[in-house]
Amino acid sequence: MGADTQGSERTMPSGAGPGLAIKPARSHDRSQSFRDRHRRLMRAIPVLVFVMLCLSESAWFMARLGPLTSPDPDMHGPTIYSLATGRIFSPVHREVDAFGNPVKRQSLSGDSQFLFLGGKRNILDMDAIQLSLKGDPGTWQQRLSNNQPRQQVSIPDRHHANRSNQYFPLLYLPQAIGLRTAMWSGMTPYSSWQMARITNVIVFMLLWGTAICMIPRGKWVLAVIGGMPSIVFLASSLMSDGNIIALCGIFAAIVLKCIETNRPLARSGRFIVGLLFLLLLYSKILYAVPVLVLLLLPHRLMTAKVKAGILLVPMAVFAATYMPWSMHFGGMLAIGNIARNTHQMIAHPLHTAMVILRSMTNLPHMFVHQPIWFLPQFIVLLAAWLFSLICVLSRNQSVAAYRRGPWQWLSENRYFAGMLVLCFISIFMMYGALALTWNNLQALNADRLGAFQVRYIYPLLSLSTFALVSDARCVDNREFMPRLQPSHDRTCYLKGGEAL
Repeated sequence: MGADTQGSERTMPSGAGPGLAIKPARSHDRSQSFRDRHRRLMRAIPVLVFVMLCLSESAWFMARLGPLTSPDPDMHGPTIYSLATGRIFSPVHREVDAFGNPVKRQSLSGDSQFLFLGGKRNILDMDAIQLSLKGDPGTWQQRLSNNQPRQQVSIPDRHHANRSNQYFPLLYLPQAIGLRTAMWSGMTPYSSWQMARITNVIVFMLLWGTAICMIPRGKWVLAVIGGMPSIVFLASSLMSDGNIIALCGIFAAIVLKCIETNRPLARSGRFIVGLLFLLLLYSKILYAVPVLVLLLLPHRLMTAKVKAGILLVPMAVFAATYMPWSMHFGGMLAIGNIARNTHQMIAHPLHTAMVILRSMTNLPHMFVHQPIWFLPQFIVLLAAWLFSLICVLSRNQSVAAYRRGPWQWLSENRYFAGMLVLCFISIFMMYGALALTWNNLQALNADRLGAFQVRYIYPLLSLSTFALVSDARCVDNREFMPRLQPSHDRTCYLKGGEAL
């Protein structure tokens, strides 16, 4: 038979004539199609679980808690209003606060029904979630703003605070879109704040669902993180924390997909990573530190020129936009003298570092001493992470047996090792910022810093998925399998043994 006939027909049995050629069976195609559908379904289940958990929990929080019941409502509400009404560049006046810090107070003018924040409750996120179990008594007080007379006012004043210039307002864009849409539609103030919460959680669900779809391994880890009540409350509130968490999740998914597929990022992917880096810089610089894991990518995945472009261009844009805003409009809230604390840190750097390290050792204690519902969600997250890690390790048992020293193991797992170091630096910087602004280092008798909240580390949770991938390495066969294959060629092995 010719080559074309052999490709389309099976080998004829002995004694069969040319007319008895057997047609190829389609059972293999059907089984392959079934496996593909099953694989797609299994990949979609984590996304569906996340969507159902996030929808149900966010509906619960919106029904049981008022929009102004959250940490720092006098910061989130005015910031969203200033962005929605185009007043982010309202004039500021400089003064000295009670602790001797020069501050800039922004005068925000607008509708009293929105700016007076009637019935607001400034409570921690843990207390707010706990309050949702009993019901928020402040909800009816917040609804009373619908009946208050409209008048043009300016805050801050004697009875109403304003911290609309504490953080860069761009991070509140989803909430501002919801508030602006509700105001255009003629909704009541209470419904308008609720609309801001709805758009905030919608954006979070879109970003986090995209991250689950993109990430090659650890889909269930991201699904559990996105469905945790602590995370969903932040995403369904007026706060910007949910947006920061989603940005870190998208970054982890893009980078891990690049590592897993062993293919460099396309131009659009590089642009998105640079944009994520810029937005994280706008949020807090310490949350942008984990992006430096890009420096560990090999040349075949990202050249030095590309790395420099992804990191330096956003830093230049950040310096050209955030720095002028910070100098002319940005404010800060502190309960300690920043100048004296800075002098104390410079004069005694070793003592300050030891205080920060001792404070970091208190993190496990903070996790345990929380409401009864808090720890189980992290136990489920740990179980999902361990299950994913066990699946990865069992899949890698197909590696050709060879002895790996500690340096070889560290090189293969350098992404997770590097991410651990970067997350440590990020948490260290969190405590350093709190030492400057929320503690009195000179009068600090106890060896631990205060004002740290567990929610500060939530954006770093998705970065634990870096433990689920390792590097694709090129191994010299003479060193890898000297007895089995003494040739001098080089073969690429992905995650321990599967030839590329």
